[in-house]
Amino acid sequence: MAVTPGVGILVPDSITAKEAGDLLRHSWSNETNMESLLVDPLMNIPLLTEPVDPGQDRKSFSLKEGYLFHDVTPPGMESYVRTVRLQLTKSLSGAAQEGNATYLLGNEEDIKVKQFSAYANDWRHGVTTQAYGIDYRENEPTKVYQSAKPLLAQWQGEYMGWNARMALIQRISSNLTTAPISLTPSWNQNWHIPGVASASQPAYSAVDATYETNIIAAMDGATQADAHLTVSNLLELEQVARDKYIKPVKWEGKELYFLYVCPEEYNFMRDSINTGSFGSYWQDTAALGSAELDKVIPSDKFVIGDGLVVCRDNRAAAIGQGIAAINAYYLKQGRNDERKVIAETKKWNANILLGQSALVKFQPEKPHYEEQYDVYKQFKGIGYFGACSYMIPSFDLDTKTDTSAQQEGSMIVPTERTIL
Repeated sequence: MAVTPGVGILVPDSITAKEAGDLLRHSWSNETNMESLLVDPLMNIPLLTEPVDPGQDRKSFSLKEGYLFHDVTPPGMESYVRTVRLQLTKSLSGAAQEGNATYLLGNEEDIKVKQFSAYANDWRHGVTTQAYGIDYRENEPTKVYQSAKPLLAQWQGEYMGWNARMALIQRISSNLTTAPISLTPSWNQNWHIPGVASASQPAYSAVDATYETNIIAAMDGATQADAHLTVSNLLELEQVARDKYIKPVKWEGKELYFLYVCPEEYNFMRDSINTGSFGSYWQDTAALGSAELDKVIPSDKFVIGDGLVVCRDNRAAAIGQGIAAINAYYLKQGRNDERKVIAETKKWNANILLGQSALVKFQPEKPHYEEQYDVYKQFKGIGYFGACSYMIPSFDLDTKTDTSAQQEGSMIVPTERTIL
């Protein structure tokens, strides 16, 4: 015989029904998690960074072959300086005295020298924690305050990645714009916009405003939808790099350029549906299986031709183009992503081609933690301090106003940006 349950008996209310949410019991894990952010492929290349080379007299520095980045920090007591100067001797270009009716005396060539000054400035950041008290006890089970130093280390890595990209695009890292150094950013001397004729590419000018106008004019000459790294544009880019005397990196017996591209452009290059893309080119000319294709395009980097290594850079900067000015937008520390709020109508991905001696690092004070207590040691500040700056090694004559700036380590290659 069937039985109908619940007849005549009141069912007790659940805690939720009593609207007593604060009575609900919760269980918290004993550990706290750090937010997951994007890794930095540009800074994760220690094998391509030159160590300090003090030279025999402990004062000379060289930019050796085979390195993208160079550490020019002086050794020992000299690390207390805030400026390091490098010199460059120019190649001889004078005419030969030929035949037996000419004389060398009085026709000798003077050695021309250019110089580059690298500067360093401080950086710092800190967090506040507690050492005792009711609020401290509330946070202690999940180890919130114990994550202070790992969070600061992550912050510092992202800060340096942003500064390195800013230096490659705007010549100096952010901390060099503040006192006591107070330099003014200016655009990388080498730009190449895909799809624009060679004669219409930006002409360099020592006057920053004029140079920016030249860059904007070249961008205006491009059809953004066609400004992509197609196979033909990539082949042209490698030739342009050589024409600009950008020195390739000598690595494992090969001469290589490293092209760091935004994920949007990286995907364009691999997608066979895009006309002229590397994916389309590969599919049409050599229909190989996936195993062979993986050898050519392994995960986040691949090689085009014999000397162009294309790397996916999830933290690549962006350029906003206005009528009379351009601005750079970066992914900074944490989720501070300026690239999502570009003010200008025209948006570009700031892809960067790197060659030898693309960037100089000057670090007279290594990162270190310091702590400060206050209010009977209840509150504790944990700070991370250091002095490190990045610059493009741009050699010139005695004054900054000279028009013969020589920068042969990097080039900005803008492509259309459609992602927010």
